[in-house]
Order: sequence, then C-alpha cells, then structure tokens
Amino acid sequence: MIFLVINIIQGSMKNISKLIMVLLLVSVVLFTSACSKNESEEAKGEEYKKLATFTYEKEGISVVMEYFGIGDNAYVQTSLSEIQYSALGVTNAEEAKIKLASAAEQYKGLKGVENSIEYKENMLIEKSKIKFKEVEYEKIKKVPGMFFDSDPSENGVSVIQSGKMLSKQGFVRSE
Repeated sequence: MIFLVINIIQGSMKNISKLIMVLLLVSVVLFTSACSKNESEEAKGEEYKKLATFTYEKEGISVVMEYFGIGDNAYVQTSLSEIQYSALGVTNAEEAKIKLASAAEQYKGLKGVENSIEYKENMLIEKSKIKFKEVEYEKIKKVPGMFFDSDPSENGVSVIQSGKMLSKQGFVRSE
C-alpha cells in the first residue's frame, strides 16, 4: 500500500480520490520501506546496520522509513505509517477496511514482504518490511507501485537513489 501514497505527497493529483492518493503514498513507502526501532536488522543470518531514516508528515499521514544494509546497498526496508481515516476519505475502521481490502490483498503471499494493518479508533497503523534478498523479482515487479531497475534480491536497493526519489515526494532524511 505504501507505493500508493506517492500521489498524496505530490499534491499535483488533485483529481484523484483521497484513497487512491493515500494508497500510492503507502506503496512508495513500502517498496522504497516496515518499522523497526533497532539500530540493526538481521536477514538470513546477516546483520545489517541502519543506513538511513526518512520521515514524512502531512495532512493526517505520518510515515517513518528505515533502510538497513551495507554501504549504499539496503537489504531490508521497514516502514511505519499512521494514517488518519479522514486522509482516506472515510470516517471509521470498517469503511477503511473496505476501501483498502484490494490494495492490502496484493501483498499477501509475496516472499520477503511482511505487511500488517491495525485499525484504531481514528486512524490505521501500517507496518511493512521487505527483505530484498528473499523477494521473488518476477512476482514483486508486477505489483503496482513497485519500482526496481534490477533484481533487488541480488544487490538490494540503493539508499542514495531511494533517498533522491523520496525527497522529491516530500520525505526528509532524519539522521
């Protein structure tokens, strides 16, 4: 879902519904991110250090993305998104579940991808995690909002390139 948040951030897609814009932002976060407060992350027996943290705050949406890896290569991406129901154009958890059902479904069964949504009284909390070394490139590249120049299971993703893309969307590097 994080990838769908891009259009919300851009603000230039005013004719698109709030839901589509939020879903684009969420999609961006997911695949350029799930949430971890640890300074390191372990994946398949390898320990990675935190390389970068990016944050986004706007109109009922708060996103924290962290990248873990070695050098410029991130092998694990996490994100924590808090989205007010009003930013989705809904008033409660049930309406949010209905609107997000198909978007949430696209991440089920993807190897190397963890995604959960917790519905609260006035907002939802989405946690996402991608272990790039575990993803199946041919499947993940078909998911709307996924952007890869090459198979991320080989070299991860570039934190520098991801940071450039995220900063254009309004994210701020916060470390």
